[in-house]
Amino acid sequence: MRVTSSLIEETLATTEEREASVTFSRQLAFAAAELYATVGDGNGLWERRLEQYVVDAALRGPLPDALHQRIRAVGWRGQGAAIAAVGTPPDDGDTDRLRRLAWDAGADVLLGASGERLVAIASVVEGHSADDLPAVVAAIADGFGAGQVLVGPVVADVTDAWSSLHAASVAAAVVVASDADTRVVAADDLLPERALAGDQRARAALIERAYTPLRRARQPLLETARRFVEAGGAVETAAKRLDVHPNTVRYRLKRIADATGLDPTGARDSFVLQCALRLGLMQDATTS
Repeated sequence: MRVTSSLIEETLATTEEREASVTFSRQLAFAAAELYATVGDGNGLWERRLEQYVVDAALRGPLPDALHQRIRAVGWRGQGAAIAAVGTPPDDGDTDRLRRLAWDAGADVLLGASGERLVAIASVVEGHSADDLPAVVAAIADGFGAGQVLVGPVVADVTDAWSSLHAASVAAAVVVASDADTRVVAADDLLPERALAGDQRARAALIERAYTPLRRARQPLLETARRFVEAGGAVETAAKRLDVHPNTVRYRLKRIADATGLDPTGARDSFVLQCALRLGLMQDATTS
């Protein structure tokens, strides 16, 4: 079904036709999965076929409004904030352990495959909130295989999980180009790498976080940040280019840190800031 849907989408000429095809294929997939769930063995909290269809749909984009009713019909208990994680499958293939870890931490989880990666969409159950999701992530990380686990941002509920999954999936593809060395890596910590890979959401988030606040500032923080990173972090060189005293640059750097949450003198933060500045300047140039 997935192959057929993909082939149909590729042959359609207009954007409207392709969007209509995507909507139809999702509805057909959910209907088929519900049928499988009805005639299947019915044991366990979640029917695997429907689970994979949900993951496939989330990888494509926003989920249908009727999703909650359909997944609850086969035992889904998540009803609050959600988050997506991507990693390698466990060596022994025991994904049920990940389910148990999630449940013990206060969440229900949907599992599916995306290529060679294991995808998990976790949503808190009754009595738990978004505040519990860090503990959920820490717990389910032990259910993945070797390597790093990439985690998307928290979203309101499972119907918005596609955005979290998109971020985690792109992060999984680019983490090799970063200096991240922890077991669990937040996708939002890889905004520059994701932006370089063509992730438009990461690009927009990076501009909003580190460029827009400087552009809006009354002081010449944007120009100072630009000259500082161009000077390779040398205060004296930046001061000469700005024609100000080095102490003025140091003062402005503190203001930049306050405005963006980034330390321009740190290696990683300087890289994030430099990417944000480049993207922001290019955006301004194309919209002016």
